[in-house]
Amino acid sequence: MRMSLSNVVLIAFLWATAMFAAVGYVFSVYDEASVSLRDSAVRTALTAVHGAIRAELDKGKALPQTETLTPLLEQYTKLSAEAATFFVFDALSGKVLYGSRNAAAGTEVPYALLEKCKAAGLFFADAQGDLKTAGMPVTNALENVVGCVAEQTHADENERDRLVHDAFRAWLRLTLIGLACIAVLYLKSCLPNGKRRFGFAGLAVVLILMLVPSAVSQMCESFEQNLKAPIALKAKTVARTVAQAVEKSVGGGIPFSQIAGTDAFLEQIRKTNPELLFILLTDKTGRVLFENGSTQQAFETNVRTGGVTLKKGYFNAAEPVVANSAAVGWVQIGVNERFVREKIF
Repeated sequence: MRMSLSNVVLIAFLWATAMFAAVGYVFSVYDEASVSLRDSAVRTALTAVHGAIRAELDKGKALPQTETLTPLLEQYTKLSAEAATFFVFDALSGKVLYGSRNAAAGTEVPYALLEKCKAAGLFFADAQGDLKTAGMPVTNALENVVGCVAEQTHADENERDRLVHDAFRAWLRLTLIGLACIAVLYLKSCLPNGKRRFGFAGLAVVLILMLVPSAVSQMCESFEQNLKAPIALKAKTVARTVAQAVEKSVGGGIPFSQIAGTDAFLEQIRKTNPELLFILLTDKTGRVLFENGSTQQAFETNVRTGGVTLKKGYFNAAEPVVANSAAVGWVQIGVNERFVREKIF
């Protein structure tokens, strides 16, 4: 039976629509993961800075006296490739007390931001154009809000544009594959009845459809390329917070290898951040002291040299544990860059 042109057009439209919905779903999952990774990294950094400020306030210091924590803010600023700014401002006047190198100390934050700080519970967020601000109120021993620690960054619209562009190319590629199959079937239907066997036309359809997995894989790889920056930011930020906690214990005189509760601490971090594949604490020679998660799937060993290398598709962040201005060990965090793909498929 010969296919009518109207049926061909309808089938082509339905295929294109189905591919649009499928690619749109995959795009939304990757886009959500990108936003979630960045937001989580910011909240992790803010929580660490907030904890350090509260510790100083509990010692009887006033908020302006916690300016000695400026180097800590600098550390988290350097982790971001997007020129983030960390700063602390007074809850009464809105004056920026101190911050990272690019913070405008002495200036006042917008009134709307000040009000959000006072009314916030745990976190608050604000957006003015491409300027995004996230923060946490800082309370004293009486639980009165005395200030806020905040992070500001300019949204990278180019990154989202690249994601949209990659999604469009994936949709176009999958649509063309479907249209090619439909065209072959239509031409086959135009042949005389005696020649409408599976033969060449059927083989052509099968071969064309075999391109679908490759197209889907290319789509995911292009999306994962855009996830590299937020994955790196998240892994480095968590590694720095772990290193900060370890440095506090080591600075208090506890040997690195004997810090109590480390296993439970690392387990809780991985439970809070499920995209993390593993967390390692090593001494300065590379000997593993504490481990949580699986490293086997991320590394491979060269049977000839015995050297260990990171496999493609995995990211490993390393932050030093510093005591008396010298590195006494490392925090290493691994992430499977394909975790979103594995979640979808």
